[in-house]
Amino acid sequence: MHQTASFDITGRISNQDAKLLNDLKNMFPNKTLPNPLPIFIYKDELQNKVIGLFRESDFKLGYKEIVEKLITDNEVDLSNYYLLFWQNTMDGIVFKDFDYVSKFEYKIRDLTIHNLFEIKEKGGKADKHYPLIKNIFDLELQVLKPFIQNRYHRLDFFGDLNKEDYAKLDLTFSSFSKYRKAVYDFVCKSQRSSIDGHAFYEMVFNSILDDVKNHNDYGIKEKLNIWYSLYDYFNPKKNYRYGQ
Repeated sequence: MHQTASFDITGRISNQDAKLLNDLKNMFPNKTLPNPLPIFIYKDELQNKVIGLFRESDFKLGYKEIVEKLITDNEVDLSNYYLLFWQNTMDGIVFKDFDYVSKFEYKIRDLTIHNLFEIKEKGGKADKHYPLIKNIFDLELQVLKPFIQNRYHRLDFFGDLNKEDYAKLDLTFSSFSKYRKAVYDFVCKSQRSSIDGHAFYEMVFNSILDDVKNHNDYGIKEKLNIWYSLYDYFNPKKNYRYGQ
């Protein structure tokens, strides 16, 4: 509130709302809120469900788990909400991204990664079997993340660009720097145009070239499995089928 203004200010928030905002501010440093945080301003029922689910989990559920539970209960894709991505920094809380999501498309048509190069399960003798991809989080985990994750198999969408975590993965780091926000928008905001066939191709082959330099034959074959199997998904207008 403007305490020293010489004119009347309309739109002041109530004392109750001010207290709630202060409580929210105090929760961020403790990392007890989902990140990103869905905010249903115009749907009190859904927002209450988010709060209820979060409390029931003893403040441990993340964005993915909350969304999956909401969609399971409501049996429809979520729509008309805001998505807030925040981080704790040396300077305090920083809001990295805040955007409106008109519709979150959780389910996608079933996709299969084919083991075309007959690689084996790591540590085993059986041929590798890829789980069926049924939703956008499956796609993120099995398809997009492997091409831009660091050497610790982690992916930070909004943190500082740390080249040390990509030692011997120079081209993968280039893809990460260029496309991490696009992948976040593709997955969390259902902005499907953010990753097209060209972007997918660049991420795939930057990662493969790093594997070539590091003599990682297994990684090369695995990424080619993904590329051949999902080519149509990212290039819907091209008449291509694996095996042709």
